[in-house]
Amino acid sequence: MDFHLILTSLIIAIPFLGAGITYWFGHKLKTAWDYLPFLFSLTTLILTSILFFGGSGGHVIIKYPFLPFSKVELSINSLNVLLAFLTALVWTAAMLFSVSYMKKSVKRRRFYVFMLLAFSANLGVFLAGNFLTLFIFFELLGLSAYPLIVHNESIEAFEAGTKYLIMVFLGDLALLLGILFYYKIAGSVAFATGLSGGSDYFKVITFALMGIGFGVKAGVVPLHIWLPDAHPVSPSPASALLSGIMIKAGAYGIIRSLFSIFGPEIRSIDVGFVVIWVGVVTMFVAVFMALLQENAKKMLAYHSISQMGYIVLGIGCAIYLGGKGALAIGGSLYHIVNHALFKTSLFLTVGAVFYRTGEFNMYKLGGLLKKMPIIAFCTIIASLGISGIPLFNGYVSKTLIHQAVTHLGHGGWVSLAEILFLIISGGTIASFIKLFALIFLGKLPEKYESVKDAPPFMIAGILPLTALVIILGILPNRFWGTFMIPLLKNLGYKTLSLNSVSIINILTGHDIQSLIISLFVGILIFAMGTKYDLFHMRFPCWFGVNYWFEQLTMGLYFLTHREVHLPEIMVAGPGTEAVKEGSISGIYARTEVHRLSFFVISLKRRIKYSYLKSKAVLTEKINYIIGKLRKGFLAKLYQDLSASKTGIEFELYVQDLNFGMFLVLFLLVICFISFRLIG
Repeated sequence: MDFHLILTSLIIAIPFLGAGITYWFGHKLKTAWDYLPFLFSLTTLILTSILFFGGSGGHVIIKYPFLPFSKVELSINSLNVLLAFLTALVWTAAMLFSVSYMKKSVKRRRFYVFMLLAFSANLGVFLAGNFLTLFIFFELLGLSAYPLIVHNESIEAFEAGTKYLIMVFLGDLALLLGILFYYKIAGSVAFATGLSGGSDYFKVITFALMGIGFGVKAGVVPLHIWLPDAHPVSPSPASALLSGIMIKAGAYGIIRSLFSIFGPEIRSIDVGFVVIWVGVVTMFVAVFMALLQENAKKMLAYHSISQMGYIVLGIGCAIYLGGKGALAIGGSLYHIVNHALFKTSLFLTVGAVFYRTGEFNMYKLGGLLKKMPIIAFCTIIASLGISGIPLFNGYVSKTLIHQAVTHLGHGGWVSLAEILFLIISGGTIASFIKLFALIFLGKLPEKYESVKDAPPFMIAGILPLTALVIILGILPNRFWGTFMIPLLKNLGYKTLSLNSVSIINILTGHDIQSLIISLFVGILIFAMGTKYDLFHMRFPCWFGVNYWFEQLTMGLYFLTHREVHLPEIMVAGPGTEAVKEGSISGIYARTEVHRLSFFVISLKRRIKYSYLKSKAVLTEKINYIIGKLRKGFLAKLYQDLSASKTGIEFELYVQDLNFGMFLVLFLLVICFISFRLIG
């Protein structure tokens, strides 16, 4: 027990301590400090490997009675340890990639600090022993990701960061309420294998609340709106981890809440039906949007949403099938592993292309196959994986989920779901034909004649992930029997239920037929889209979820982000109003707006900064706060924030920072009250 306590604690603590060491002492090591975060990640990977390969078939609970909340616990079991090892592996690869990639970036120290903090929090989510501990680390993960999203300090980054904060805040409130409901039913925050008490209606409400909370992080439609904006503006290593690992925290949370509330053997047809169609809609909407993108990172971001749809679909099938759903949930968990590998590889390869060319627009690239052959090879391997082609890992997990869909029954909505599954798979194939063709084939632009392949550290970070895409594709039963079967037992499936899925067959006649249909559909979509220019279709702004999100959040901005002084409106005249807009931090700006535009401007001011006609000025209030910060712990952080920005850019950054602080403080107050009630 002591060994597990020390080892598990170190796995979470080392990245956290590494963040502090990197922040305070990293810059003193001159050029060597670029390698310091990678060494912390590598150390964590080694410790996680000991836990992973040392055997984790049992279930060990690790308690910390000396902490303020005695219910903080970690656990070691086959599911937790698999995801922790996957996290450490992918994170270490991304950190190695960053050694070269971030040398061109400003504020590298800040980037590495929050990468390590997010690493620690993500490990904490997967190793949590109950919902309370999971929630604490889930919050830390959400906060640590924000500086990574806004790292480039562009207007687009601030917009994406603000949207991310709002969605995370709302999702966390739903999650917290769901945990309180769970505690009301179970009398505990511990993970379970089905709740015996409470009405079915109350259980469904609890699962819905927790599903919304975790679904925001997972990027499930319509809670996905932060994700397509956040990925393109983040540095490529951060984008790779946002997609490859961080959103898996949401998927893991959904699975944990499912099995804790309903258990593996209880069949819930109505809940399963809803979750299945949430997954299908997520897959369809995201693939459709991915096909229309010009920016390679934004296309990959939409495919992250789509692939989460596959995972949610498998979860829905497991709920619908009850005790016969082991194949479905196994397929979802297999896809979590696979998606982490091929999607991280894709983001890193696209990042390598950007590193050499400075371009993410696929239509402005081309002919890079001869210039960057290793990156091209890694891209095509990862593309074959996500497209679900045999001998690559994505084919295995997608086929398992497809088989689960066919087990639901025949006719009616099941047939429709299967048809959409095949069409969506075809859309994925078309997307990655498009990506590879536009970037690596065709004529090379003259300005890229001198382009070289990626630096060694980047290639070293990508190649191990690419190799695993192939290994898990050609040895599926080895991985399934060694890791997935013990994992399913740990989730509570009975031995009798697992006997029928102890060996998986992914090359049945129906599987091959479905693959051929998807390939045909994919080639057809690519050909038609290219010939008739369908990939450049555009829709009215009200067609997207983002538009309605902006309208719905208008009230929130009024309450927390703007002050409107009515006397100035009254004396400004009939045509325009001089509106004094201010945030809770006390930063104000004056601008002229038309009367009909006034209510929209209050929101658009955050989304479109072009409405500003003058620079914001710091008031005595914010100067007082800054004076306090300069004397305290945040002095160096404040200096880092202000050193590279002047005027309005810095002021807008502080607005985002203060808005986020308001949401965080409000949530912490609610958390404190809730935790006092729980424990």
